[in-house]
Amino acid sequence: MIGVVFALKREVVRLGANAAPAVSGVGRERAARAAEELIARHPISALISAGFAGALSPALKVGDLVVDTSLAEWQMAAARHGARQGPVLALEHVVRTAAQRARFAATGALAVDTESGAVAGAAARHGLPFANVRAITDTAARDLVLDWDNCPASDGQFHLLPLLRHAVHVPGGMAEIARLWYASLLASRNLGQFLRALTSDLSPET
Repeated sequence: MIGVVFALKREVVRLGANAAPAVSGVGRERAARAAEELIARHPISALISAGFAGALSPALKVGDLVVDTSLAEWQMAAARHGARQGPVLALEHVVRTAAQRARFAATGALAVDTESGAVAGAAARHGLPFANVRAITDTAARDLVLDWDNCPASDGQFHLLPLLRHAVHVPGGMAEIARLWYASLLASRNLGQFLRALTSDLSPET
């Protein structure tokens, strides 16, 4: 069984029969805890960190998929589905400006998220194959105006009403929420299609 860790409820998609999902909330500690709980509760043969990401590569568009894995069969699946393959950088904070993204892009990473490193760490501790599967919601050239690091509630989720109360006081904040909401629709659709195929057809050997 493949364990799939999402940070946000908004990221959760329907999976195949060979998968067990978990929703961790934002942050490395929550992601690590969710991964360990999955491994404790299910006969997990591989782990996936899945969800949305910010682009570092200017070539990536909203909705594009990025897969970071060393597992050959998942690399082949990514190629079949037209996903970009390459490193995804795991940071502890949201990268908000195009200038910052350009600096991180110089490392060779295609995209950035904030939870995958913790899930990868759990996979390594238990000797499990790992993949990071991300759908792009914001592009490399666009700055973010909201302070997303300070927006999650105590449960690690983004709730709409508190977000709106914050955004109304930030120039461009309301437009940013609307843009990311619509971007998440396309990202979620593409993420779901890929993860359903991956967790229905493939069973990594351990």
